[in-house]
Amino acid sequence: MLIALDASTVATGFAFGGPGDGVPRGGVWKLPGADELVFDRTLSIVAESLSALAKMLKADHVAIEAPLLMVGPNHRAQTAMVLIQLTGALRAAAHRAGCRVHLISVQSARAHFIGHGRLPRDEAKAAVQARCKALGWPFADDNQADACAVWSLAMARIYPKWAPQTGPLFAAAKGGAA
Repeated sequence: MLIALDASTVATGFAFGGPGDGVPRGGVWKLPGADELVFDRTLSIVAESLSALAKMLKADHVAIEAPLLMVGPNHRAQTAMVLIQLTGALRAAAHRAGCRVHLISVQSARAHFIGHGRLPRDEAKAAVQARCKALGWPFADDNQADACAVWSLAMARIYPKWAPQTGPLFAAAKGGAA
């Protein structure tokens, strides 16, 4: 069983499933944010949430979207530090739950899932959501959709024979109605 995460301090998306699953399940953890007064609480909540989910699912692997380390006009150093700490909390929780941790770059996940890893942020998020819709994969928001993209790449790497069930052709091949 694999859990994939798109980490954010206000809404962390997660997707999970195993090699027998063609469609990931998941959701979004709403979190307090990165404000100095609540950030420690945010780290604690996200770590406890992942730990509980991993134990409940008996997960073997956790794939986390690696934080962007860019600093520039659109990315503040403070944001990078917060995302690094969030990733650290998730890695520690996954390790404590007995899971192997995989960091997945956003560019790699998007290149695998939508065929392009370097689109502008809003365009990439829209393309990931469109791909989820095309596959019939449910998502609550862009955070869960991004987690599905991370899940898809991690599944392909960890379980090389796994392939998503993408439409009526696959249902017919398995004896379902086309």
